[in-house]
Amino acid sequence: MSATGRSDVRRADDHYQTPDWCVEALLERVPLHGPVLDPCCGEGAILRVLDNWGVGLLGGVEISEERAAKAYDVASIAVGDYLTATFDHTWTANAIVTNPPFSLAEPFIRRALEFVAPGGDVIMLLRLNFLGARCRNEAEWSDYDIPLWGLGQLRAVYVLPRRPSFTGGGNDACEYAWFHWERDYRGPAVLDWLEAS
Repeated sequence: MSATGRSDVRRADDHYQTPDWCVEALLERVPLHGPVLDPCCGEGAILRVLDNWGVGLLGGVEISEERAAKAYDVASIAVGDYLTATFDHTWTANAIVTNPPFSLAEPFIRRALEFVAPGGDVIMLLRLNFLGARCRNEAEWSDYDIPLWGLGQLRAVYVLPRRPSFTGGGNDACEYAWFHWERDYRGPAVLDWLEAS
């Protein structure tokens, strides 16, 4: 999901690992308790931080078998496409936390809100300009049973204190935030800034 360098060359499946400090900044503000699922877990970057923080039972889904193999040490991993596959889960996630491919963020949000436990959290690391895209007004979502904006389920937007580096080669060209939905929540969304570490 990185925009570093604005290159036309993108990594396969938009695979950009989330820096630890981004997840730690979120956990300092939002306490999470397992089971927690990362539906596009890559090599397990987010899951490793959650494990280090003692969040509890962790699971992941990864489309690449090669990347999934690197995450087996911290979580139960299913190999497949989270958006289309049917997975035999023996537990329901209390929270779904991920850094989705930006172009697929909306389908990931919808599917996560369908499958997270009632009252559960869906937290996605997205470019801050995700708020401004025209398609995100309530009318555009009228075909779906899950409202995402206005008085829908968006509970908070936590802006990162600095731009992350997803490639290790310099900071990204965009501002990022953790977008926090809560299943069945109805009320206003809070805009806040996370602390620099």
